[in-house]
Amino acid sequence: MALSFMQQNQKRRQKVSHYLRNSSEQDIRQSLSQVRHPQTNGKIERFFRTVQDKLGLFDGNVNELMYWYNNERPHMSLNLKKIETPVQAYHRKMPQPGTTIIDEQSGEVYDVKE
Repeated sequence: MALSFMQQNQKRRQKVSHYLRNSSEQDIRQSLSQVRHPQTNGKIERFFRTVQDKLGLFDGNVNELMYWYNNERPHMSLNLKKIETPVQAYHRKMPQPGTTIIDEQSGEVYDVKE
């Protein structure tokens, strides 16, 4: 039996609510792309294309694909002087303990701990 429009809409709201609740519990803040900023959309579209192209190499195992993508596959766009993986770039860019960070958009202040 097909769901009515109202039932479909309610299911969508429940999924969004579940997403927002879980991300909030894990201190994850949603970051939206800027209006009229196609570069951001292009990056995520390229990522989706890579997933689509490579998923078969991992027998459809998304977790293995993501491990390869983040830990083994070099990304030349992260650091032009040295080829590095996203995990290496993440650790390189992390602020040192004892640093204070202020979010430019929200003004929130974060003290970096070990």
